[in-house]
Amino acid sequence: MSDAASPFDPSTVEFLLAWQALEVASRHVRERFAGEAGLSLSDFQTLVFLSAKNGSPAKAVGEALGLTTGATTALIDRLVAAGYVTREPHPTDRRSTLMMLTPSGLAAATGAGALYAGVTESVVPLSERPAATELLLRLAEALERPVDGE
Repeated sequence: MSDAASPFDPSTVEFLLAWQALEVASRHVRERFAGEAGLSLSDFQTLVFLSAKNGSPAKAVGEALGLTTGATTALIDRLVAAGYVTREPHPTDRRSTLMMLTPSGLAAATGAGALYAGVTESVVPLSERPAATELLLRLAEALERPVDGE
């Protein structure tokens, strides 16, 4: 073991370790539910996204998951073929289609959604959820910013 001191404040180190633990636990949950549904992780994450934002355009699905246009099309093709999603025409934009969950798609996403909702309700008091939500969104936004040298 090295005797080198961390260049970070101890509270920052503790926060980063807690963040890492949350990411690992969350990934394990998503992988477990994806496996139980017989889906890849990205396919499953798409169903979870659509369970919260059903009727989203394909472009929004791809952006939410950080996928290229081609990867998004392939992913949606798989979910349509499996009967989890349908493509519906956009009511005002002929160039766009909306992704709609089928009952099977919703059922596949519901278990993970219920787990996350239960954890949120048991750990984060209702009065603290707006602040916790804001913190998570600020962290996500900060991570999306380019780092020096990019």
